[in-house]
This record gives sequence, C-alpha cells and structure tokens, in this order.
Amino acid sequence: MFELQAGRFDLPEPGLCFELPAPVRIPVHSCIAVRGENGVGKTTFLEHVLLPQLDAYQVLYVAQDIDVQVNTMRATLAFLDHQAPSGLTDLVQAWICAASDASVLILDEFDTYMPQGLPAEILLSFAWVFFVSHQHTPAVYARFQHGLAVQLTRPAHGQTVQMNVEELWSRSR
Repeated sequence: MFELQAGRFDLPEPGLCFELPAPVRIPVHSCIAVRGENGVGKTTFLEHVLLPQLDAYQVLYVAQDIDVQVNTMRATLAFLDHQAPSGLTDLVQAWICAASDASVLILDEFDTYMPQGLPAEILLSFAWVFFVSHQHTPAVYARFQHGLAVQLTRPAHGQTVQMNVEELWSRSR
C-alpha cells in the first residue's frame, strides 16, 4: 500500500501550489491516471509532489521529453549487457523490461511515442503504474486490480492546483 500524503505543496520555482485535501491510499496492483488540461501542472506534480513521496520505492520514470533519456537508456542497457534496439519504442520497452527491481512505473505522455501502449505483461509486472495521457485510457490498464484518477484543476492564471482523486474501479482477486 502506498499513501499519497495530504497537504499543501508549495513550489516556488514554478510558482504553483498543489493541494490534496485528504491522504489517498493506493493499493498494490493499481493503475493511476494523472489528468488535467494542458499546462495545469501534471509533469510538475509528478516530479515535485509524487516522486519525493516515492523515495522508499524503486521508480522508473519515462519522462515527457523522452529524447533526453535516450543516451541514459542505451548506457543502462549496455551496462546490464543487453542489446539496445535502434527504434525509440523498442529501446524504451527494452529499458523498462531491464528494470526488474522497480516497483513503480511513471509514464509521462508516453502514448505520444507509443499510442498502443506497452504490452500488459510488462505493465502488470509493476506494483503501481502512474501515467499522464491526453488520449483515452488504453484498455490494457483495465487489467490492473485497481484504477484511480488524479484530476488536477487550476483556475485560469491561478497558482493553486487542486488535486481530486477518483476511484475508477476496484476488484478483488
């Protein structure tokens, strides 16, 4: 079980304040959609609110600007004595598969590069998958035991981002 702490998260650098009114308990085998309009602060939420709360876990983060990570992916695969595929989507998939110790996968607008998403067997190997997408949620995510959405909203030109969490589904095994 992972708990996203409630509170007010002031971030002077981007000039935003994220507010979560109550803690959110997120069970293992959960898929969490991070939603909101363009520019609301989804990536800022991932990097400055969520990631610090995940410091007790092994996290694999596929950034929105994935091109910046390509050399790191190739170097990691070489270090692990894995062949680095030439295509971007194959490279990312190989890198994710090589991260066998990670329990958390964060995909920031990954569907821009791979609209069909990752294969279910890769996704389901993680305890928690957080994803940002402007597309409809791919059907593969529904294979998780629990589904949640973190909706980020901010008034036009406002500094405060409200975080509301909604349970999308939950089923016992």
